[in-house]
Parts: sequence; structure tokens; C-alpha cells
Amino acid sequence: MSTRPTARIVVIGNEVLSGKVIDRNTPFLLGRFRTLGVECVGVDIVPDDLDRIADAVRAASEGADFVITTGGVGPTHDDLTIEGVARAFGLQVVEDPTLRELIETHWTRSRGAARFRMARVPDGAALDGDPTFPTVRCRNVYILPGVPRLVVGRFAALQERFRGPEVHCQSVWTKQGESESADTVERIVAAHPAVEIGSYPQWGREDVRVILTVEGTDPTAVTAAADALAGALDPDRLVRIEREHRAEAVDALSPQGP
Repeated sequence: MSTRPTARIVVIGNEVLSGKVIDRNTPFLLGRFRTLGVECVGVDIVPDDLDRIADAVRAASEGADFVITTGGVGPTHDDLTIEGVARAFGLQVVEDPTLRELIETHWTRSRGAARFRMARVPDGAALDGDPTFPTVRCRNVYILPGVPRLVVGRFAALQERFRGPEVHCQSVWTKQGESESADTVERIVAAHPAVEIGSYPQWGREDVRVILTVEGTDPTAVTAAADALAGALDPDRLVRIEREHRAEAVDALSPQGP
């Protein structure tokens, strides 16, 4: 898994931390990263506070190949992401002439001067993605809005630059409980370090008690680990092996323990 590019997400906004707004961007980004073969190494949620934004962005930038920020890029007083990103790298905030022209051309519903706050960028930043609605990039930090439909569009224009090796996933389904199979699973994990094994209990189901997923970038290693896992579990309670486990199948898995 170490060959995959890494990403970190920084969600910015008091409205998310207060529960007033549900963060729909993080699940979308996590799903897209998985499909693209990118390993997400963390998600931070920070308030509209310059120092906290700067600290989170700086740490994320140092710890991942790519950083995606969402929120805090509008025209209001609490839209502090641009300034926070600039502070993270010790940069000044400047007005980008391309963004100003786009705002003057396309933002016709309002003529207020506040709209030009969205033309501000950290000094030296680049404009990437769709040239008609570009994304501001400062070093390895991609600054996205907070509106989900805009995040979807902006990310679609950028996603190929993040792509890593394909991730292969297989799953082993068993009626053996998590607690009684834990030692067995631990031995398989130690014997197959090239893959990642996850254990997900299923509640209220009669056909299966636990789904064990095996994933990695080497399909041979994934198959070997899945076979070893299936062979080590109680054969009388083994349900099946899925050679192409769909990522969306884990959506309904219970986060509770056994």
C-alpha cells in the first residue's frame, strides 16, 4: 500500500463543527480517492480561525502528497481559507487578475465589491482544472469550495493528476464471530504485510457474521492473502470468497464491535 500517493482532507467551517451543516464532501472525496488508487491518510475539521486553519494545512501539506481543503472561500467575513493557507506557508495574499476577470464576466447577479474577495489567492498560487471555473492551488494544497455540487465539478476536472495504482479488493465471508477469529486474522495479517485486512461485523444477518476484506495494489498478493485467510478460518462456517469485492458493499457495515 506504500506505493500509493497519499492525500489529506481539511474541512473548514464553524457550521460543520456545530452540526448546522452535514459534511457531504468528505465521503465523496474518500470514495473518489479510493477509486483513483489514492490513500487518504487523514481528515481534519477546523473552525473559521486563521491560526487553526494554517496549522492544519501546514501539517497536512507536510504529511501527504496532496491536500484538499473544502469550505471558507466565499465573499463573507468568515471565509478565511485563502488567508489561512497563505499563513501556513508564510505567504502574502494577492489578487489574481484571471480570477478577477472571471468574476467580473460571470458574476452578474451582484455588483458588490465583496465578490472580489474570491479573486484573492496566496502569492505564487496556480489556477488548475477547468479554466472557466479554476481551482486555486498553493503548492500541494488544492482549495475547493464548500458547496457539494461545486466540489464534485471542481474535483472532476482535477482528479487524473491524483491517480495512483489500481487497488484490488477481495473479501472472505464467514459465520465465525470476530472475537473467536481474531487470533487467526492477526496471524494472517503478520504473514501478509503487502496487503491490508479489515474486519467488519454484520449485525442482524443470518447469512454472514463477519466480512473480512483484503486489499492491495498487487493482485497476486491479495489473492494469496485471501486464500490463506479462508483456509485458516473454520471451514464449516466459511460462507464464500468474493474475488472482486465492491467498495460500496461496505457502506452498510456496522461500526459496532462484537
